[in-house]
Amino acid sequence: MDPSLESNMILVIVRMILYAEKRDVMVRRGDARRSLENVNKWNRKMLSSKDVNHDVAVWLTPLDIRGPSGYAPVSGVCYPARSCALNRDEGSTSAFIIAHEVAHMYLVAQLRRC
Repeated sequence: MDPSLESNMILVIVRMILYAEKRDVMVRRGDARRSLENVNKWNRKMLSSKDVNHDVAVWLTPLDIRGPSGYAPVSGVCYPARSCALNRDEGSTSAFIIAHEVAHMYLVAQLRRC
């Protein structure tokens, strides 16, 4: 924990899934908005299973989604239908991008007390 954050958050990876379809229809090159909608729909299906559930999901893609390297719904953790972030895989830099997007979904939600 960094003292400047004034937060004691622990992130735990519940599971990792490799989505390896030959023809990826989830992420559309150059269409971040639709891609984010698609991965959130996929995430909703995962949440409805009887397996261990998760609060948020992170989707990494090698495709150019145009614009910023990550997208996430603000306060997404409050709404399971909007609790997935879409991030372009940029190697080790992706860790910072993922942290930023998770903050959008979690920390802003804490202010709103969902």
